[in-house]
Amino acid sequence: MLVCRLVIRLFTLYIRALFVSALFICVFSLNVARAEVTLTSPSGISEIRQKYVYDLLVLALKETTSASQETRVTSIPTNTGYSASTYAVKKGKVDVTYFPANTEVETQLLPIRIPLYKGLMGYRTLLIQAKNQSKFDNLHSLKQFKNILQGAGSRWRTTKVLAHHEFKYITAERTSSLLKMLDIGRFEYTTRGIIETPETLQAIDKNYPKLKIEDNTIFYTELPVYFFVSKQRPELAKKIYTGLVKAAHNGEFDKVFDAFYQMIPSGLNFDKRNFYYLKNPQLSAETRANALNFWQKQVKSPVFKTVHFSH
Repeated sequence: MLVCRLVIRLFTLYIRALFVSALFICVFSLNVARAEVTLTSPSGISEIRQKYVYDLLVLALKETTSASQETRVTSIPTNTGYSASTYAVKKGKVDVTYFPANTEVETQLLPIRIPLYKGLMGYRTLLIQAKNQSKFDNLHSLKQFKNILQGAGSRWRTTKVLAHHEFKYITAERTSSLLKMLDIGRFEYTTRGIIETPETLQAIDKNYPKLKIEDNTIFYTELPVYFFVSKQRPELAKKIYTGLVKAAHNGEFDKVFDAFYQMIPSGLNFDKRNFYYLKNPQLSAETRANALNFWQKQVKSPVFKTVHFSH
């Protein structure tokens, strides 16, 4: 009988302990406000670049979230193309997206004007057939490049820049299609952003041994990649902007950026390349000023062998 009473007593204490623990957890949960922010995860973007942008958004929200709050970022798969991501954010299906700015999208969404790649998307190397390197060695002006047929993405922001500067080009919807077309000689070259170098080299090594990154040339156009949110969410835009600014000032942004940038091969030899500037006509005045000035103190401009301009 004594044993039974002891067992009942211990069981009662155990139940009380569970109740107190559960109560504590509930009170703690009530004190921590939880929120979720969703981010587009478009197909066709490498895992490396998607992780980088995801990490930056997590960092921005962390910098502006108090100890009594908790914000989780969730990636939402979306179709390739800027219009699909723009539609998803406008309709409230996703909170945040990212892509190169232009005046059209800025009329539909709210830009958070901090260049996520520090402007590096605008630096573009040429992809050619290796056997044609000697031909490209003898190109020394934009006029010469404009007269050679180029391949471009039908949805790339840079394709409208090519049209503005009267380049000869043909388009394909997907990068994989452009690589196949270049491989069989449908055109002479295409361009790839410096930040796309790892995936470009991977594609060459795996499927296109006849292709290479050209040795002498860099095209540059202002191509700032921003976060965008719905115009109905100015408070979220402010939160992300403030967080990114704080991270830029305290060095946390650079930690994320440096971890990403170290994946880009170092043998691009900026100092041996000719630099061709192509003004981007698609930028608003505010975005153009921001693209030129935001990272001016943080990033040293590469030194190029020769600089050419096309306005």
